[in-house]
Amino acid sequence: MIVRAISTINFLILYNLNCALSTSQHKNHQSPFHLMDERILQLSQKQVLEDIYNSCNGSSWSSNTNWIVAADECTWVGVNCTSTGEVESLILDSNYLQGTLPTSIGLLSNLYYLNLEHNNLSGTLPTEIGLLTSLVYMDLQGNSFTSTIPTEIVNLPLIKELDLSENSFNGTLMSEIATLPALLDLDLAYNDLTGTIPTEFGLLTALTQLYLNFNGLTGS
Repeated sequence: MIVRAISTINFLILYNLNCALSTSQHKNHQSPFHLMDERILQLSQKQVLEDIYNSCNGSSWSSNTNWIVAADECTWVGVNCTSTGEVESLILDSNYLQGTLPTSIGLLSNLYYLNLEHNNLSGTLPTEIGLLTSLVYMDLQGNSFTSTIPTEIVNLPLIKELDLSENSFNGTLMSEIATLPALLDLDLAYNDLTGTIPTEFGLLTALTQLYLNFNGLTGS
């Protein structure tokens, strides 16, 4: 349900959510990067892309033009960079990626557009995805991701479009998703989610599209 005005009670719900998150962050005041292996922290963006290539069976991709062989990673198919050479988008949809996403993907700090839909990626979605704080668009539809959706998703303040549909994510819906202020489109359809839809979803005042069909959700 999309609400156009936040009532006093809704404000209190949102306030309490933000307080809970702030308290959690205060208790764990270390940078989120401290959870990553020291070797990974020292990777350049080119090495991160090489990590993705190796972890996702790059030699068998439908298209891998220039990957690994070209010195400039900004010329690799599906990779787009800013005028100063930082990777800003990674578009490898329907490209026969297989395997798991490496944790090092969290180091692509300038990434705002990530499209890996309709591949065969599996395993868990790395929690380091929450380090991509420039991310505006993420489409992982039509893969084979399992386990729960990482709570670190709520650390993406600019995210507008989030599509995790047609995977095998399980667990319950996080009420903290309601703290994503820019979210316009949320698609979690065709997963194995259970439980009820959090009432806090009514606080997503910018939301224009919400798809939760074909899950195991209950309630009214």
